[in-house]
Amino acid sequence: MRGRARRGIALLRRLAGRRDGFAAIEFAIAVSFLSLALIGVYDFGRASWTRMQVISAAHVGGAFASSNGFNASLISTAVTNSSNLPTLVATPAPVQVCGCPAGAAGITIVACSTTCDSGNGAGTYVRVSARGTYTFVFPYPGIAGPVVINAVALARIQ
Repeated sequence: MRGRARRGIALLRRLAGRRDGFAAIEFAIAVSFLSLALIGVYDFGRASWTRMQVISAAHVGGAFASSNGFNASLISTAVTNSSNLPTLVATPAPVQVCGCPAGAAGITIVACSTTCDSGNGAGTYVRVSARGTYTFVFPYPGIAGPVVINAVALARIQ
């Protein structure tokens, strides 16, 4: 029996020095973490792409109104047709507003009969809104349900 015990101990010592399977185990652990990271990058990248599509759609609606005048239904159609994003809508509907230039602040919305600081009458603008939603592939802490993305563009039409 003593000889068997010695042989068993010798075998254990030989196996303890081997490291053949450790690389495969380390690779499996690393791949699982890298896969999770890549899925997160993909998911947030698609959300960012959706945001860019919604912003672009609002700008397309403003450009359409600038060249074709104010027609709420045609502007809404231009917004929804500007992208193949299935959740894209022109909500709320485009509206015609009047405003005065406000320097770095952009445009101040005023009554149409207002005289601006420059002495000119208020300009006519169209406010175009676009909305889209993005649903993440995996649930993330702090992000509940689909994310609603809104964009607004203001374009001068007169």
